Amino acid sequence: MADIPDDPSLDSGEDDVVATFEVNGHRLIGKHVVDVAAAEGGLKLWQEITLRIPDNQLLDLVQLDISRQTDPVAYFNRTGDVTTRRPGLKIGFSVESFDRNDPDPRAPLQPRRGTFDWSLIHEFGHLRGFVDGSWPRLLDTFPDVMGDGEGYPKDGSPILTGDFVTSYAERADGGEDHAETWTTYVMLPASRIPAHTPMEPLALQKIRWIDQQPGLRDLRDALRISEEDAVVADVEPAPRLDGSEFDP
Repeated sequence: MADIPDDPSLDSGEDDVVATFEVNGHRLIGKHVVDVAAAEGGLKLWQEITLRIPDNQLLDLVQLDISRQTDPVAYFNRTGDVTTRRPGLKIGFSVESFDRNDPDPRAPLQPRRGTFDWSLIHEFGHLRGFVDGSWPRLLDTFPDVMGDGEGYPKDGSPILTGDFVTSYAERADGGEDHAETWTTYVMLPASRIPAHTPMEPLALQKIRWIDQQPGLRDLRDALRISEEDAVVADVEPAPRLDGSEFDP
């Protein structure tokens, strides 16, 4: 913590935000801390982020927030609403995420909602889908509909037998359907994805669609790194934003 320079300009003035870090790839280059314990917890979460996500995927991420809010427990902001001097994207996690995080950041991913692993891959899915355009392309490919979200496993495990992979994917808007489908694609071992058959459920069609997008299969392998893995998958850098994507 002491190695990260203090930067009062990062203060958003929001009561819920208790620690803000400026991000540059895998480095935290500035901080504004209201709650030291929350900030230290955020650094532990950052360990897993930097273990799993190659720094060439984070080139447009400029800010990490830790907040007290519990709904949502994690969020992604794509409008340029950041306090860093550099324009870009931000992600945030609630202090509630600390209790959901495995104390060993190298432990295998837990493929169910309600874990920090799921929140991490989900929010990164928003970020990656925004910069590479796979988010809107999926919505252009599949119908953007919503339902009541009933009938899904109570432990948050995803399913591949219907139109959506999770209850949240069905209940929320299409952007969440993309992120939940992406997260399921990353979380489930390849052995859990059934062989292709005619007339597949829509959820499985979405999984296969993501698998066919450029670079995402290699990225999936990188994100699934665990303690037993000796080599990190080599992935192509994520596309870069030019700044016009942010609201004025």
